[in-house]
Amino acid sequence: MNTNTLLSVHNLSMQFGGLQALKNIQFNILRDKVTGLIGPNGAGKTTLFNCLTGFYHPTQGTVSLHDPNGQAVRPLPKKSHRVARLGVARTFQNIRLFKEMTVIENLLIAQHRAVNNNLFSGFIGSLSFVKKEIHALESAYAWLDFFNLTTQANQLAGTLSYGQQRHVEIARALCTKPQLLCLDEPAAGMNPQETLELRQLIQQLIKEHHLTVLLIEHDMSLIMKICDHIVVLDHGHLIAEGTPTQIKQNPAVIAAYLGSA
Repeated sequence: MNTNTLLSVHNLSMQFGGLQALKNIQFNILRDKVTGLIGPNGAGKTTLFNCLTGFYHPTQGTVSLHDPNGQAVRPLPKKSHRVARLGVARTFQNIRLFKEMTVIENLLIAQHRAVNNNLFSGFIGSLSFVKKEIHALESAYAWLDFFNLTTQANQLAGTLSYGQQRHVEIARALCTKPQLLCLDEPAAGMNPQETLELRQLIQQLIKEHHLTVLLIEHDMSLIMKICDHIVVLDHGHLIAEGTPTQIKQNPAVIAAYLGSA
């Protein structure tokens, strides 16, 4: 096991009735790196994402977090909110903001567990409660500033442009202070300029905040430019993994995307 391993997937399978969605998937995610997860439509990418983030409980296999030395393996719990508490956050392929709430309210909701005290503490405005509220607000504005969204803080989330909504969703996930940020097709629906800005923001996140990213994406240009390691699925099987250069030259990957004679 690489001492820089943050998360390991071992022999993971997922079955829905008679449908084998994933079969014996095994790979590692390294700290402070971007791991790409690619494959044709129906390959099992989102199913794997859901298994890693606690939305699905795999039929077989384990998903484990590692300490900074790559040891002291801790299997992830079966519930998504418990996985989030351990530092695994995600976004969704379809934006899931609370569109009738303001941008800042969306980010504060992500921190409700850190702020939440008993009803009495909130009612009397205890010092501890007030401090937690102030910290949550500061954290929310810090991430809005990172994404150049401070001036939109009090706008309804649903009134923002598509690209801005994507950024708010990522900012909301970052408010949970994750070790691993899982992004499900963050560039979907973006124009080339927005995609470029997204790539630069992800690279800045890793450089400045030592974040680890797992990325599902169909934009191969983005994947090849931003990823350190790529995992390729096809029909629920892991068919290849390696560097962008290795993946581009892999015959199995070429066949899966382009077909073979």
